[in-house]
Amino acid sequence: AKDVREETDRFFKPGKRPKLMGQPAGANWAIQPEWLETSCDAFFFNRWEASVVYFFPQGLDARFWKAFAQATTRAAKCEDGVLDGTPASDACTLTPVGEYAAPSGYVTTYLPKYKDVPMLQHAAYDWKGGRLVAAFNFWDKGEAFFTLRLRGLAKGDYRVVDEDGVLYPKSRFSSAWSASDLANGVKLVVGAARTKAFFVMPEKTAPQATKALSQDDVEKLYRARQPALAAAAEA
Repeated sequence: AKDVREETDRFFKPGKRPKLMGQPAGANWAIQPEWLETSCDAFFFNRWEASVVYFFPQGLDARFWKAFAQATTRAAKCEDGVLDGTPASDACTLTPVGEYAAPSGYVTTYLPKYKDVPMLQHAAYDWKGGRLVAAFNFWDKGEAFFTLRLRGLAKGDYRVVDEDGVLYPKSRFSSAWSASDLANGVKLVVGAARTKAFFVMPEKTAPQATKALSQDDVEKLYRARQPALAAAAEA
């Protein structure tokens, strides 16, 4: 999805680019509901205009319908940022903890340039004075605990809220992060074989949060999962 969109951006001027429709694999190719969901996510966050699941449902059960629904719900929450925003993936760095999957040495014979590709990927867009960041964890054996560093944000106070309305405050005393704070990094987590979108928006226009996960909370979750993640990464 990323490679094709990069090619159309390179060879076609804005307004002349072909519209793209992805076909994530359904039927007996979709061996896990999570892969169906992340495939839909990958097309959407790389600015493909549409996607239709190939040979779906063809006997696939409710888990796959739920995965498809979760992907479309995520797209609905993020479409303004993706469609109206400016690509900003190069201004973001996601650094996973040590207990994480090794890079994938092989992607596909059709794209030989992609070697040693990290299993933690992202797409980002500058939008409404902030940034939308979608984190993709393509490792199916464990969560990705990582530090997100953002460059190029204007001076000001920002809140970090994920697609589920979870606020990631800077501390017990302040929910806001400065641009320099975000350049230094915020600790986040995304589940195994999952996508999660994070809205890093000016404090006054940030999405409404329904609960909070402090940096200490993220660290505690990581410490609790660390032995299992280490074992999975070594397997």
